[in-house]
Amino acid sequence: MTATPQSTIREIVATDYRTAAVFARYGLDFCCHGCRTIEQGCRDARADVTAVHSSASAEKRSVARRDQGAVECAELVVFVSLTHERTVYFTS
Repeated sequence: MTATPQSTIREIVATDYRTAAVFARYGLDFCCHGCRTIEQGCRDARADVTAVHSSASAEKRSVARRDQGAVECAELVVFVSLTHERTVYFTS
């Protein structure tokens, strides 16, 4: 999927999980508020839209150079557990 201005943050992360780290770095919530577009998320998080797009593209290029077979499901589970679920636990 190619991201369009109408694509939601949730759709982008679901299509390419590598973007989750970029969105988290800029304070864009891709879970509970994932129904927003990148532009809406950046406005709410006071993040630079251009910087977010550039970082996401750079992340995709850097990870694409690595062996895709090395990315395991367990790695994704650990990422979600350590970053998002901990936030939900402490804010609930």
